[in-house]
Amino acid sequence: MEQDQIESRMKSRTKKNYTDAKLFFMENLCSIKGISFAIAQSIAEEYPSIHAFVISYVDNKEMWESKMKSMSYQTPSGKQRKISVKIMDLIKENFNLSD
Repeated sequence: MEQDQIESRMKSRTKKNYTDAKLFFMENLCSIKGISFAIAQSIAEEYPSIHAFVISYVDNKEMWESKMKSMSYQTPSGKQRKISVKIMDLIKENFNLSD
């Protein structure tokens, strides 16, 4: 992206003053296409901040993946679903976490 594109986007958005790391993390997750509020909320219950999320991934990728696969969220139709590998890949890609 060019600098002018970024500046233009920032001018059209009001900055939010977050004092809660969990809310900030959830907003970042929700900004990823394919991640719903329910998914973000489920992840944020386990990892209350971006820092905790990334440190967990860096420290032990296998345990991180296991925790992510065990998380579930409720769809709008009321069904319980597990977090899929596709969702994990989207998050890793957007947070620039490499294998």
